[in-house]
Amino acid sequence: MNRFECLSLDSAKSLIIENNSIVIVPHTNADGDAMGASIGLYYVLKELGKSVTIVSPTDFPEYLKWTDASKQVVIAEWENAKAKRIVRQADLLIYLDFNDLKRAGNLEETLISLKTPSIMIDHHPFPKDIATCMFSDTTSSSTCELIVDFIYACGWSEKMSKVSASSLFMGILTDTGGFAHNSSNPDLYRVVGLLMSKKVDKDYIYSKVFHQFSENRLRLMGYSISEKMVVLDGMHTAHIALTSEELKRFKFQSGDTEGIVNESLQISGMVCAVLFMEKDGFIKISFRSKCDFPVNEIAEKYFSGGGHLNAAGGRSNLSLQETILKFENVLEDYKELLIEEMQKLK
Repeated sequence: MNRFECLSLDSAKSLIIENNSIVIVPHTNADGDAMGASIGLYYVLKELGKSVTIVSPTDFPEYLKWTDASKQVVIAEWENAKAKRIVRQADLLIYLDFNDLKRAGNLEETLISLKTPSIMIDHHPFPKDIATCMFSDTTSSSTCELIVDFIYACGWSEKMSKVSASSLFMGILTDTGGFAHNSSNPDLYRVVGLLMSKKVDKDYIYSKVFHQFSENRLRLMGYSISEKMVVLDGMHTAHIALTSEELKRFKFQSGDTEGIVNESLQISGMVCAVLFMEKDGFIKISFRSKCDFPVNEIAEKYFSGGGHLNAAGGRSNLSLQETILKFENVLEDYKELLIEEMQKLK
């Protein structure tokens, strides 16, 4: 299946062929999909003879750092001047797993100021016009899924090595929660089949992603569930709120709260789960849901965020307690829908 409009694909392919110095930019606080897409494409472009650098606005979790390419990523929050210099000197920019330059964090202003040709590949809704060539497909499980189809559509499948395919599989695995959500489209399994043909060791990658957490991370998860989880009776919703002091207590590292928001959804009849985290002077919010409950709508309308139907993120500049109260008040408007969606789980 060719998901890419022929003319746009030809334009993007030409940009890659004609330019040598290419910089790949994932979104701030990059997750498995953003880094998997970046690293997977990195290796293909290197096989094409390109000079490639991944510049990430912020650091990313340790459990994603198992390839040589991941250890060479330039982190803008640590090396701001170097990162901006590399971005300015690029012949071509490729934006992966985001569709609004606000998601580029401390690189936003620099990217806005440039006239450099660019390509965007993403699967989130409501894309902004941020690139010369834009590929957006909200039916895709992940940006990694789109990258695989992009590589094959360009005729570069032979350039995809085992390590490239493994990185792309990692992104699909993480963005679907181990194929637990956003994973009903048959195209996903066609793409996974293409990756498996590259000798991907799925058990090894699963272990790297889900079995490499620290003792502190496991204790943080246990504490979050036993001490911090609040179940809202009649609303089929649960939330967990972590203060900055609590994060310090468990020696929080990037990625340590990954997956915690999903734990509440294991409760029978639970439709919505939320994680509030006090961090860097604001409240970071992660939303998850089941069935057709639109957490992306709540994130976009009330918490300066967005995302997918069942997985979204947002932020709040209110205090932690004020943010929780605001969310609980907003949820009252969705009470009938929550009950309706709960009925589907019976």
